[in-house]
Amino acid sequence: MIVDALVTFVCASARAVLGLLPTWTVPATPFATTSYSLGSMASMGNGYFPVAVLGVCIALVLALKVVLLGWRVVVFIYHQFWGSD
Repeated sequence: MIVDALVTFVCASARAVLGLLPTWTVPATPFATTSYSLGSMASMGNGYFPVAVLGVCIALVLALKVVLLGWRVVVFIYHQFWGSD
């Protein structure tokens, strides 16, 4: 009961302080314009070099790097339990 009151007080205090901060969002219009111009430039270059294929290859390489990094983390954690190298 006392812990409940303390947690409620801390949360209400944090909410009151954070409520004083102004609300701000990122303007979406400049990003939409930039992405539209980037997409049009990529589509013009697609006749000379397959830009879509390049994007897929880059995404696959990055995904493979993430999977291999995850595997290294799993092996590292496994070795910490058994104390082996």
